[in-house]
Amino acid sequence: MKFNSKQATPEVMFHSYDGLLRELEAEEQKDPTDESLILDIKSAIYYIEKDQDKTLRDFEKLAALKQTTFDLLWALFKPNTLVYNHHVWTQQDRLLSVRGTDYCKDSSGRNYLEVHCEFIHDDGYLFGFARESIEIYEFRGAIPISDLAVY
Repeated sequence: MKFNSKQATPEVMFHSYDGLLRELEAEEQKDPTDESLILDIKSAIYYIEKDQDKTLRDFEKLAALKQTTFDLLWALFKPNTLVYNHHVWTQQDRLLSVRGTDYCKDSSGRNYLEVHCEFIHDDGYLFGFARESIEIYEFRGAIPISDLAVY
């Protein structure tokens, strides 16, 4: 397993953590085990735990309460996972696939998280994937995840 530090952003490391734990457990159950692979996975887990310790602890604590803070919003939106959104204009519930997130500022200086999503769209004429970015404006403290525009 080659480590590429250019791809190892804090977000990528954070979102890889659970998968690495599952892969480690699966590899340790095999007979025979690949000790070199196990060592590589353990090294990656160690690196993430050292680099992301506070984020992992804070996220776990808030997730247990089904809450989040503005600073940890990005951690909720793992790329290629489904999220729920109620579309106000059509009054319909929908599922979208997360593609990524960005923290931004609007023209008045207010902070928000932009959640980039894709969804299947069919208006009777065109069928395919459509893209939409949903904005979650900055808030104080911890709020229930279900109060977000997308979760």
